[in-house]
Amino acid sequence: MNGASHKVRIRLLLPVLSVVVAMMWVANGAAQGKGNQNVLKVSAAEFDPQHDCDAEAAWVKGIGLTGPGDSVAYGFLMHKLCSTDTNAAAFGLISGVKGETLVGVNALGFDFKNSNAGFEAHCGAGAPRFNVSMSDGSFHFVGGCSNGTQTPSPRGTGWTQVRFDPQDATQSFPPIPVNTTIVSISLVFDEGSDSDPNGSPEIVLDNIFINGKFASRP
Repeated sequence: MNGASHKVRIRLLLPVLSVVVAMMWVANGAAQGKGNQNVLKVSAAEFDPQHDCDAEAAWVKGIGLTGPGDSVAYGFLMHKLCSTDTNAAAFGLISGVKGETLVGVNALGFDFKNSNAGFEAHCGAGAPRFNVSMSDGSFHFVGGCSNGTQTPSPRGTGWTQVRFDPQDATQSFPPIPVNTTIVSISLVFDEGSDSDPNGSPEIVLDNIFINGKFASRP
């Protein structure tokens, strides 16, 4: 993504930027975690203060991939059934990585289902993406989905693997310093169908990945 495109994206994000920052405080608590710090967990959350939109995230059985520890094929569904500029968003609050660095071409990412229930995956320039706060006080957008490196997923037919390099200015805005550590991190889906060439309002994720750890179920 070039500089002009980044400026356009940030302008689109302004209506929900306060939402994102507020949710990062929630994510900060999640990132600290109460359990095993070696386990990556993603918890669903939504924000729609005016009740203007159905913006939702949820782990749903039967729409994801099967794998170790997940025989019922959970998938992480994120959707926003309204326009991009509506002040609403779906979130995945991530725990289990607080205090870790984010370095390298395969530091974080996810698999997405190419289509689900008649909808093509909404893999946009701005969503889904990772919002990241680091120990030096910096805040970063990593993604969105279409800015990542995409390959067919080795874990299942009909799925695409996406990986992000947090030091690559085309995939992280701004790039994440290598000598900082994670304070909080979350997945954000705040684009509506008006931002998708296929008119899709949703995406299904699985095998959400950070630093060699996978989250594939609630």
